[in-house]
Amino acid sequence: KQVQIEQISLTGAKLLFSIGLNNRNTFTLQPRGMNYDVSLAGISFANGKAVAVNSVRGGGESIIKLPVNVSFLDLGRSAYNLLSGSSSGYELAGDLEMNVPGAGIKKFPFAQKGEVSLKR
Repeated sequence: KQVQIEQISLTGAKLLFSIGLNNRNTFTLQPRGMNYDVSLAGISFANGKAVAVNSVRGGGESIIKLPVNVSFLDLGRSAYNLLSGSSSGYELAGDLEMNVPGAGIKKFPFAQKGEVSLKR
């Protein structure tokens, strides 16, 4: 749904990704975790597995909040663009591991793209 810059310093920033999860089924989905990879301007800078993911009731929606720490040194030119007031493209991709009733553990891929910029 969106990405926010929560904190910023001379060396890095803390980003908060909000990911919308819609359950179109009639039964509750119980995520077991989320594998993710985050890139800025095509440069991967964070990946891992989030394990604190709430269940989503049938016909419901949930928001997954994913905090990511960013090092400007690792990002190079992309960080310069952000600090100079330009925007930069981001991508959050991965898969959500779900416990599906009657089918067991299944992985559902996702990808979210957008722009992030510093508002002055």
